[in-house]
Amino acid sequence: DYNRAEVLVRQGRSDEALPLLLDTLRVARAVGDEDLVAPVRKEMGRARSRAGDVPAGLTLLEEARIQLTRLREPQEVVDADIASAEAHLLAGHPKQALALIEGALADAASIHAATLLPPAHRVQAAALLATGEVAQARTALAAGLRQSSSPDVAHERGFLLAVAARIARQANDPDADRLAEQARQAL
Repeated sequence: DYNRAEVLVRQGRSDEALPLLLDTLRVARAVGDEDLVAPVRKEMGRARSRAGDVPAGLTLLEEARIQLTRLREPQEVVDADIASAEAHLLAGHPKQALALIEGALADAASIHAATLLPPAHRVQAAALLATGEVAQARTALAAGLRQSSSPDVAHERGFLLAVAARIARQANDPDADRLAEQARQAL
């Protein structure tokens, strides 16, 4: 159920993922599996944020981050930070998102977590775009696209292309429709 829910969250189907995550959390708590409780909370936080309940999402993400730090799961901690940055971005706070994502990028690089770099660059690019830093957003986007060739992060390539399409639309670039179509095909 946790794995299915994680895929549903990645697909933007948070409403379908949340009941699975709640069931998984209940079972994990019942059997005392703290190694599962923390990542479930992280995904619940991401799902709640994407579903529009950013305050609840941020609370769950912070609880998950504390647990994951205690469990010495640095890659999961960085993923929680990326999800928190995304939540701040969704709440309309791009400067807070940028502060978090800069730390997450540095941490991901320091632990050689290559699969976390594309989503971190996606959030960074979107936050930079929201603050009007279009050139820097394109640079972040290009970095994410370079690192998204692995099949493990194929979905992130689609998300990165979607951000590229947004940047292109904002700049009245004629490639905007082509990028949007590439994003749709990738996803």
